[in-house]
Amino acid sequence: MEIVLLLGRIVFSVIFIGSGIGQLADEESTTATAEGAGLPNAKLMGQISGVFFGLGGIAIALGIFTDLAFLLTGVLVMIAAFTIHPFWKMEGEAQMMQMPNFMKNLTIFGACLMGFAFYSTFGSYEGVADGYQIVGSLFEFDFNDVIKAP
Repeated sequence: MEIVLLLGRIVFSVIFIGSGIGQLADEESTTATAEGAGLPNAKLMGQISGVFFGLGGIAIALGIFTDLAFLLTGVLVMIAAFTIHPFWKMEGEAQMMQMPNFMKNLTIFGACLMGFAFYSTFGSYEGVADGYQIVGSLFEFDFNDVIKAP
């Protein structure tokens, strides 16, 4: 199962690595999007976002503090959702275009929370999730505290 976890992390991380590269490679479009959302220092915010999305994706794929990478990348996704895709503030076609993007980010956030919960709980148990990680998990929640019998 360790190989399945590795493949899942790699596939999941593609969206973050691709987004990070895209934001850094097309600074003009990234800056315009951030300006359109009313963000201050739009160019800098786009660059910071691109770097952190890329690093988060790399950390998830390679297993570098995997639990923390899932958590921080998920937080970044929700920051982007509320600042770049606030469909409830829009009308008509703009609202129709941004609602799926917000929902996509919300879904990704949910997956990041599951990754955080999994790796912070099982990342240190030999044979469960510790294989194919460079550094492994930063947090170590006790499995017995997580799973309670009724």
